[in-house]
Amino acid sequence: MTKLTISIATLFEYVTYNVVLSTEKDYYSENSRTLHLTEETLNELEKINKTNKFLDIGRKTLKPRNCIGVVKAGSITIEILPKLFKDDRYEQHRAVIARNLLKMLSYSEKLSLKEIDSADLDTEELDFFEIFIYFFAKNLNELIKSTQRREYIKNSEELRFIRERIDTRRYTNPARLHIIPCNYHELSIDTTLNRTLKYTCYY
Repeated sequence: MTKLTISIATLFEYVTYNVVLSTEKDYYSENSRTLHLTEETLNELEKINKTNKFLDIGRKTLKPRNCIGVVKAGSITIEILPKLFKDDRYEQHRAVIARNLLKMLSYSEKLSLKEIDSADLDTEELDFFEIFIYFFAKNLNELIKSTQRREYIKNSEELRFIRERIDTRRYTNPARLHIIPCNYHELSIDTTLNRTLKYTCYY
């Protein structure tokens, strides 16, 4: 089934696309190659474009220049891919182009994507932004397995030996004098930061 309107627009360099001012939401019509953008989103795109000119924005058209990547403006994500095929065949080979681009990025000195293995990624369905998120989460997950920040965590526990400080308020039962309630600090990797990073990677 062909997607008619989507919030992810896959554009190709040097191809001209129609732009229609929308009053409600941002979306992309694949069949007509038309971007429906609100005035706020269009202004945001123009502001981003001033810093790093990657688009030729006209009154009713938009054409990506020779920059490849992903940009989010308003409620739409625009991914720009290179034209690696002649004529209009590049639109039929989006997955091949995405895999080739990932392979090229793996040799870049600016992006650390050393262990790229896009064989298990559905590049036909995933947008490029999600692919970058996937690799970021994968790299971060590997990093926190070997390098985790440790902090001293305060614990309260009943022990059979004294550890740090006795909680005298709880040490009052003569029948349980062999059980010592202690308050102590332990160097642990079970920290709020580590839990947050692990959950983020999982999510």
